[in-house]
Amino acid sequence: MKLKRKSVLRFRSNRAGEMVLSQVDCIIYEGSVIEKILFYTRDDDVDEETFMVDRYSYNDNLTAHTIIRDGFFGEKIKILSTRTFRFEYVNGDVLIYSKQLKKNLKVVEDLLYTSRKSKKN
Repeated sequence: MKLKRKSVLRFRSNRAGEMVLSQVDCIIYEGSVIEKILFYTRDDDVDEETFMVDRYSYNDNLTAHTIIRDGFFGEKIKILSTRTFRFEYVNGDVLIYSKQLKKNLKVVEDLLYTSRKSKKN
């Protein structure tokens, strides 16, 4: 399948009034679905940068199954622990879970989002 790419560059004015590149988004498509998103941002005012890569996988019916995120934040030595977003589809509802190694070295999975409209009794 043919890969396509869409890139977005964002510029802003720094303290010296110069236009500088502050953010890059690159979305890589395989056919009609997203295969990977690369995200980079730099804030010279606080001397921080962030880089993340999201890798997508899909079910047979092309609904999102997982997104695996890696990257760094602040300084390149502050590597983010891998975060996995898992999607479940139950009776028309979408549930999104996040699984990540925490500072206490325990892997924790939390429900981040549900599309449920009804309240629990």
